[in-house]
Amino acid sequence: MYQDHICQAPNRDEIEKALFNYEIRKKTAECHDSPRLIIHEARLKLSSDAAITSSQYNTSQSAIQRMRRDDNIPSEPKTFADITTPLNFQNISITNQKFLLYENNNVNGRLLIFGSKEQLNF
Repeated sequence: MYQDHICQAPNRDEIEKALFNYEIRKKTAECHDSPRLIIHEARLKLSSDAAITSSQYNTSQSAIQRMRRDDNIPSEPKTFADITTPLNFQNISITNQKFLLYENNNVNGRLLIFGSKEQLNF
C-alpha cells in the first residue's frame, strides 16, 4: 500500500521559515509596529542558517503592507484634512468610555485631544 512512499525528516530551515512567516502575520494583526521592527523581531528568532535563506526584507515588508491594507487598517494621513477618526477609535473598548475628548475639525490646524476621565482626575 505504501510501497513508493518515502519518509523524510522535516527540513529544519523550512520549519523555521514557516514560523518566521507566522510570526510576521501574527504581529501584523496584533500591533501597529513598523514593518522594520516586526521583521527584525521575527528574524531574531531564526537560526543563522534559516536567516540566510528567509525572505528578503522588501518581500516581508510588502506582505505586511498587503495584510494591513486588506484588514482595512487606516492609512497614514498626508494632510490634516485626511485625518478622520472612525467611531470605533473614539471610545476605549474595555470600558466604553469616550477617548476622543475634543476635535476642532480645522483643516489648517488640527487639534485632537485624547484622554480618559481617570487621566483628567490626576
